[in-house]
Amino acid sequence: KAVALVAQGAVQANGQPNHFEVRSQQKGKEESYDVDVETSTCSCPDWEHRAPVVNGKRLCKHLLACLFVRKLGPLARKSPSRM
Repeated sequence: KAVALVAQGAVQANGQPNHFEVRSQQKGKEESYDVDVETSTCSCPDWEHRAPVVNGKRLCKHLLACLFVRKLGPLARKSPSRM
């Protein structure tokens, strides 16, 4: 699901280092979540209640998507057929 968020262009930097805004994947929902990869936090309910803890940090799909975008940079926005 995190890869799908990246492919859909749902992850946008919000102007602050390590901070992103990620659109919800739910149909009909115009909500977005604030993600801080530095502190490994997300404003989504999954991060608060269901996200697994890996190496002491909670990881929801929004946070994973932001980590992909940060790591891959411009490559993250290209479709797989162009990479």
